Amino acid sequence: MEFHNTLLKSGITAIQSVQTTFANHEESILSASHLGHPDYALSILFPILAAFDTKLAGEVFFSGIVADWINAILKWIFMEDRPYWWVHETDVYGKLTRPEIKQTSVTCETGPGFPSGHLMSTASVLFAITLFSAKKKPRLSYILWTLYLVALIAVSLSRMFVAAHFPHQCVVGAFLGYIVARSLSDCGGYFSKWKQCSRIKMLAITSTMLGITFGVYWAQKGLGFDPQWSVKLAFKWCQKPENIHVSSTPIYSLVRLLGSAYGIAMVSPINIRIRPEGISPTIGIAVTLFCCGVLRYIEQLIPSQSVVQFYVCHFVIAMMYPICLLALIPKVAAVKSKKPKRQ
Repeated sequence: MEFHNTLLKSGITAIQSVQTTFANHEESILSASHLGHPDYALSILFPILAAFDTKLAGEVFFSGIVADWINAILKWIFMEDRPYWWVHETDVYGKLTRPEIKQTSVTCETGPGFPSGHLMSTASVLFAITLFSAKKKPRLSYILWTLYLVALIAVSLSRMFVAAHFPHQCVVGAFLGYIVARSLSDCGGYFSKWKQCSRIKMLAITSTMLGITFGVYWAQKGLGFDPQWSVKLAFKWCQKPENIHVSSTPIYSLVRLLGSAYGIAMVSPINIRIRPEGISPTIGIAVTLFCCGVLRYIEQLIPSQSVVQFYVCHFVIAMMYPICLLALIPKVAAVKSKKPKRQ
């Protein structure tokens, strides 16, 4: 416990240093934090990739889902604080003046802090993209992997700057995201075979993820812990409660992730979801925009009065994203690519 408190205390010092160093670059720092958000990969990057290459999109999407799911489970298990509330809750400073750390519009995350979800998501998603690009352009491999490392450093600094994560939470998050993505990639051995898994096998895998999620949730309840304890601390110490978003709560994130995982399972095996060659990207872009527009519109109509209805609707919409983008686009492209038979 003493070592842990010392680690967190030194982390606060590092955060103050980062905030001082980049005080005049807040806008750029916040942009890096936004780009590293797990929702960015699933709701923006995935549709863009799906419009051009459904196979790569599927790999990126599934890597992101698995990394984010593991992250959410680990957060519940380790239950580690975030800097912006720990500095007020801890007693390690005794009667000394508590350090002041700045809050921004993206500081008030509601889930536990360890490991960093932003770094796990960024590391896993960018690994899949970088590996794909490096295979296409071997001569640029060194530059691409250097940019990968730079991106992880940038997101780490941004998460420290906004006081959402301690340094060690960022480092561990990046490392775990890399491990997850590498394990699921073509160079990952046994786990890379998920792309060949049938629908039944993928449904079984996803159902196992759902079972583990419920198991961890009720284990915490059984041990006397409130799975939503971090949400209460977020509301307690967030200087502007309006900056707290439902998308950052652990349960909402898991509902969306599991819905997306079931969507991936429904269109498995992923290795057959390849957009036919020789088709203009215009078709993929048009279908992608249409699907995302419809799903976004429906999402805005979800009522929030009933908690159960709210989560069920978001689960279904999350499931529809991979179904639409990984199954509908190749099908439409295939239909358009059919040549007329010769008489």
